[in-house]
Amino acid sequence: MLTDLIGDLPLADLSGWGAFLLLSFLILRMVLKGDVVPSKQHDEVRADRDSYRELFQGQQAVNNELAAAIKVVIPFVESADHALRSIQAMGAAAFAAHEEKTTP
Repeated sequence: MLTDLIGDLPLADLSGWGAFLLLSFLILRMVLKGDVVPSKQHDEVRADRDSYRELFQGQQAVNNELAAAIKVVIPFVESADHALRSIQAMGAAAFAAHEEKTTP
């Protein structure tokens, strides 16, 4: 009885309608989820991305210049730090020697 019912249906037409419904469902689902956006919005997002990329590259260039300047200054800072620590140590040693002499 079921074979008589299925045998009368035009399967070629059903497969075409099935493909159409499946494709329509997928497109509707993509639109509702937001996967499909208008080209104007897509162009705006792309322009924003490009402007952020340019800003990032400019910031990278500034950071590279700053790093190069710091590399030049670091040896001078280390030398000054060493000199100040040496002066501090000499002052502490002189103070200790003076305290030993003046203590009865």
